[in-house]
Amino acid sequence: MKNDAIKKINLIGKISQIVITVVQALMIVMMAVFAVLAVAGFFVEDEAVSLNFNADATVTVDTSDFPLSIIEADDLEDFDINVAGLEFDTANATEEGGKVTVNAKSSFNLQELYDELDGVIGLGGIICIACSALVIMGLAIFITLVFARKLARAFEKCESPFEENVTKRMKHFAYSLIPWFAITLLGEGLLGSINLMTIMLAAVVFLIIYIFNYGAQLQRESDETL
Repeated sequence: MKNDAIKKINLIGKISQIVITVVQALMIVMMAVFAVLAVAGFFVEDEAVSLNFNADATVTVDTSDFPLSIIEADDLEDFDINVAGLEFDTANATEEGGKVTVNAKSSFNLQELYDELDGVIGLGGIICIACSALVIMGLAIFITLVFARKLARAFEKCESPFEENVTKRMKHFAYSLIPWFAITLLGEGLLGSINLMTIMLAAVVFLIIYIFNYGAQLQRESDETL
């Protein structure tokens, strides 16, 4: 007769199978939608989408906090500000009560970006590349879910979490995470930033696998001794 701990493991495995199956169905729908959008991107004209972005910024400097500096409003007439990649051009600068206030504006026009990328890539290409990347990411996740479902089935049927079938499924699940980790690291590398949490997560997953494999080995040796 199974003890309570094994019954809970079996129940969690059964519930996990249901949840993973639902997620897989949603992933299939999502990948189909993005695949269609990727194909449709070939037929989108650059002028099909128009985007104008405007931002206002106000900077106030209290000159009393800078006793060794002299800040005059007239000196800021041609002053440019860059915030998060946006170039703000000074609209006007005023001085009142010992404070200098700068009002600046920035605008972004999507068509200007197209003009800069003329002959390289257009709106259709951007849509196609973005949607194709999402499909690839979705495919990597779907593959991981396939092995996760097999692992959940093994947990549902197991008599011990250290059974050979369970440890084998865990190992396969860990290997299925490699494409996902690779895509994540590649994307972060292209953005110029590597997330240490991704690397740590991969290390923890494989560490758990090795621990379970060691536990399974000890159990087999114990069974052989008995």
